[in-house]
Amino acid sequence: MRLDEILRESVTFGVARLETRDGQQYYTDPFSKKVKEKCWVCHGTGKETYGGYTDDDGKEHPKSEHECGMCHGQGEIDDWKTDAQELNVANSNAMEIQRMLGLEPDYSGAIKKEDFPAFRRHLIKLKNSDISGYTQEPTVDRGKMRASTDDTGQARIGRGPTMHDMGRSHAQVVRYIDSLLSLMDFAQKNDCDLVWG
Repeated sequence: MRLDEILRESVTFGVARLETRDGQQYYTDPFSKKVKEKCWVCHGTGKETYGGYTDDDGKEHPKSEHECGMCHGQGEIDDWKTDAQELNVANSNAMEIQRMLGLEPDYSGAIKKEDFPAFRRHLIKLKNSDISGYTQEPTVDRGKMRASTDDTGQARIGRGPTMHDMGRSHAQVVRYIDSLLSLMDFAQKNDCDLVWG
């Protein structure tokens, strides 16, 4: 997994309008536009590169190039960009934001515009109270030392992955509350609901 793929694992809070098409209801973003973007897999080259290194056992892995599977060699992909406000947060922060709203956390959901007054009152009350229960100190969880055997049968000793949780500061929680209030204002002015996913 590439670093830019890891950084895409998040939840975005934004606005959308519920529309009915062919008897089904869908959320659509009335502010999004289809644009050409540089491919994030090949960085616009149209080629993916593999190999080009020597492993721990001294085995050479020659470099090879292939047509990018994402953009099919074009260097560009179609993407949808919105002009509307958004709040993009890590998955764990998105779950905590939903708890702050009094909701059962999920990776996607919506708050209808008719319910904004109650949620706004809740957020304003929350902002003017003790929010320390929603903050979290940063943590580092180091993988345990373990013995393993690699593909060639060679014994190895090493640690598992190290996980860094950046936590949530008081200022960060206040910023989330302010952003949600602003998103609700924007959604209400534009006849939209607040959505996340």
